[in-house]
Amino acid sequence: SKINKDQNNIKKAVSSLYDEDFSENSHFIEYNSKAFIEVARFTENAFIDQKDINAIINIGGGTGLYFEELAHKLKLKGNIVNLDISKIALKQIKESRKNSILSPLHADAEHLPFKNNSADGVICSLAISFFSDPYFAIKEIERILAPKRKAVIIFDHPTSSLTELMQEYLISKSKNEQKFVEVFLKNSSRTKEQWMKMLDDAGLKVEKSQNFYHINDFAGDGILCHGVIVSKKSNNDEFEDIKKEIEKKPLENKSPGNTETKKILTEDKEIIKKLESDINEAKEVLKNL
Repeated sequence: SKINKDQNNIKKAVSSLYDEDFSENSHFIEYNSKAFIEVARFTENAFIDQKDINAIINIGGGTGLYFEELAHKLKLKGNIVNLDISKIALKQIKESRKNSILSPLHADAEHLPFKNNSADGVICSLAISFFSDPYFAIKEIERILAPKRKAVIIFDHPTSSLTELMQEYLISKSKNEQKFVEVFLKNSSRTKEQWMKMLDDAGLKVEKSQNFYHINDFAGDGILCHGVIVSKKSNNDEFEDIKKEIEKKPLENKSPGNTETKKILTEDKEIIKKLESDINEAKEVLKNL
């Protein structure tokens, strides 16, 4: 289809652009780390109390410089995957860091090659605006994330000078890939509220949200980006969402004494009662496993 063809062209543009930058060893590799001290601390704190992390995946991780540092700080073992669409970026992991503990993986963020509930942790930092379908990528994170485990997602902020710089850079570099530029411009312009709704719709619960501010000379004052720590919604979370939707259902100005209104309220109560029963039954089954 035309949509799939456009998405494939976008992925090729992303990959070739990244490859060009990494081969040129541009400033996007050795980026001023001072601007991301708080981001790194935020990410570290998400996993510091998590035990038995046997599989953690960094999506859109580039050369994995910051991810590797995080892995050492957390003393991670097992499958430490740095996933990216750029083969050159991944190649540099082993070429520049012979003893790297990362497992480089060339893959597409919208079609993650992992089983359901298989990841003990997921990170996606300032990469999601490059994805042709960010909702699908977020849904993939929800799919592979194990219950009661954490994922950290860092989003571009629409008014950040870093976002503006990236937009200008992509326009100058991607003259023949207008679709790719349009994708980044659209995604990087999304508000925090829009990203939050997308997370909620994808089945992820936001446990912590934080804005990160410019602390270096490279960018101006204001918000650099914003991040969230999320987990997969439980049955109870899903139940609460349904309950809220039912409670918000408009009654079309019908009086509480109206027969039709009473019927609607009775049906809603029956739905809630059935959901509560199903959840309690599931809990009993889990206890006996």
